[in-house]
Amino acid sequence: MDINYSQLNESFIYRLKKEKIGNSNYNIRCKNNINDNNCFINVCFHSILQFNKLITFILNDENFPIYSNTHPIIIESVKLISSYSRISEIVRKEKKNSIINPLNFRKVLADYFEKKGDFQLHSKGDPIELLDILFNFFHSYIAT
Repeated sequence: MDINYSQLNESFIYRLKKEKIGNSNYNIRCKNNINDNNCFINVCFHSILQFNKLITFILNDENFPIYSNTHPIIIESVKLISSYSRISEIVRKEKKNSIINPLNFRKVLADYFEKKGDFQLHSKGDPIELLDILFNFFHSYIAT
């Protein structure tokens, strides 16, 4: 749908927002108990999920195969993306909230950054920084 933004009126904007909310994955979130500090992971993966072509590419085993020597961050990222994608269909149909546990992803992220002290368990993280790291991992994986 092409939208001429200079001609938007309130009813059209309201309809667009309503359609976006009805079609979104925002009813799915990461488990985030007190002191888990998983908000940044939730933000990061919700951002990634907006790239439909990337998600389709990553979830296609022929395009993005997982091998025994694949980096654990890639493996856990694909698992989270796959979980979000599968659960989003259920959430849309049943209109229920759903929670995904990112603990395995969080552990491999903490292990990878242990020496730097970034992204450690129960510590806050920057979603944009994580997004950059994941895109670099995806790019390197695809390129090789």
